[in-house]
Amino acid sequence: MPTAKLKERMAQLCQQYGLKFIETEESYTSKSSFLEGDFLPKFGEKPERWKPSGRRVSRGMYRTKNGTEVNADINGAANILRKVEIQLS
Repeated sequence: MPTAKLKERMAQLCQQYGLKFIETEESYTSKSSFLEGDFLPKFGEKPERWKPSGRRVSRGMYRTKNGTEVNADINGAANILRKVEIQLS
């Protein structure tokens, strides 16, 4: 299913069930550390010397600055939630 159609259908279902549909951009969510609260720049607004505190060490694994390993998809999803939270404030 094309992404645009999926988003349209999700928006319809949210409206039908009284939920708020919020679309956000996901830039830098997989590079930033959720556990360490790294700054999440918007697309095209990354500060010149911005650098994430952790890094991806293998496919599917992210390591924070202090050595904690977390699933990379979970880290990215948690950061997307942070971006949405900022939009709601």
